[in-house]
Amino acid sequence: MTACTAALSHQTVRARLVATVKRHRIRFSVAGLAGLVGAAVVALATSALAQPAGDSAGPEPGRPGSIRPLATIQGPDVNARTKSTTAVLQYYSVPGTAFQPITSGTTYAYINNGCIHQTGGTDARFHAPVYLPEGTTVKYVRLYYYDASIEDMSLYFVAYVPGTGNTTLASMLSTGTAGLGSTVSAELDVVFNPESFNYVLVWAPTFALSAQQICGVRIAYYPPAQAATLCSLDADGNGAIDALTDGLLILRAMFGLKGTAVTSNAIGGGVPTRTTWVQLRDFFNGSCGASFAQ
Repeated sequence: MTACTAALSHQTVRARLVATVKRHRIRFSVAGLAGLVGAAVVALATSALAQPAGDSAGPEPGRPGSIRPLATIQGPDVNARTKSTTAVLQYYSVPGTAFQPITSGTTYAYINNGCIHQTGGTDARFHAPVYLPEGTTVKYVRLYYYDASIEDMSLYFVAYVPGTGNTTLASMLSTGTAGLGSTVSAELDVVFNPESFNYVLVWAPTFALSAQQICGVRIAYYPPAQAATLCSLDADGNGAIDALTDGLLILRAMFGLKGTAVTSNAIGGGVPTRTTWVQLRDFFNGSCGASFAQ
């Protein structure tokens, strides 16, 4: 095919697609229309160069699930109960029973509802490791306690460089003598870096008595940012670009078809990640600037 013929074919297909879009009143941004038209034309023109289905890539790993928070209480570490387009806090919860004494000579006892207290020993330090994904941003640490004494217990959020040193990232005290209560740290901006640090919660009571108990800790955090999905000719997400699958899916969608009328006999081999009209529509609308209706 000569350059002139290729250009003419491109212009002809573009003109017909634009006419169809206007006739069916499909709305696109200028960039989105240009991207999808270009995708269809290039896919059809390069079918001979497409990757074979056997070379398709596997699916992306799944995202980690959110950790459910404890009961809602008032404080800066509680999400607003209104719909928002911004990121919302997620929670990592540690029961009091997860804390273990740092030295073997320190003893402790379980009370109830996840609470423990020190019963003996001279080293009043207990610790519990914290495991969060790399890139997580910790914003607040909240201590849940029982304190009926005149002294205050302490909680520390610490980053250790194994065998070298440590840094206290946050600290807080129990307050009052009323029994059950909670206290929250100042706002933090600690980005989790498990490649370089071990993260630990350290509880330090002032009495080896049941008047001071640790009942749990809740860490409020923002999960790592997810990479944006880019517009691609690989419509079905199987790692291969094929005019008879991806090109057909794009053309059918642009001609106003929906549902199985788009996907029937047009999904590529291998391990495609977009096999339904809903998945394809969300991909086109979210990544390619289209606005296909349901």
